[in-house]
Amino acid sequence: MGEPDEVDVFDPCPVCAGAGYVHPPPPQYAWLRCHACDGLGRVFKAGGPGYGCTMSLGERSVGEIVELGNGQRVRIAWHQPKVAPETTFVALIDEWDGTESPVPRGCPSRVGVRSVAANIPRVDDDGSHAKDADLVDPIARAQDRGRLR
Repeated sequence: MGEPDEVDVFDPCPVCAGAGYVHPPPPQYAWLRCHACDGLGRVFKAGGPGYGCTMSLGERSVGEIVELGNGQRVRIAWHQPKVAPETTFVALIDEWDGTESPVPRGCPSRVGVRSVAANIPRVDDDGSHAKDADLVDPIARAQDRGRLR
């Protein structure tokens, strides 16, 4: 199956039809930027960017699989490095077969998150490239709790 190619939170601007400018321009102007989309050529889909959700993408942790307010499932790859990120890069998950896109796509961090499917903690590498922990290995988890010796 083909993978999704972008986060579907935008529609073409209905005023300029995605051009970013008004055509034909008024006689005194050679070019006039669209006031509805501020020249971007796109606007958030109906209900966006929050979609009535209580969480936003920028509040969630890297590695989590979340369902956006528009219904798309994504894994959070990284946030733009700022105190309050404006862009979050996500790997899209195909709704048919569950495969993850290998190329992260940028998405506004203020997009609403409907649900969190998995909270995957990260294991930081200390530079030795040795495997520190296997988070899904039941034997390793039991040893950490002192049950197996």
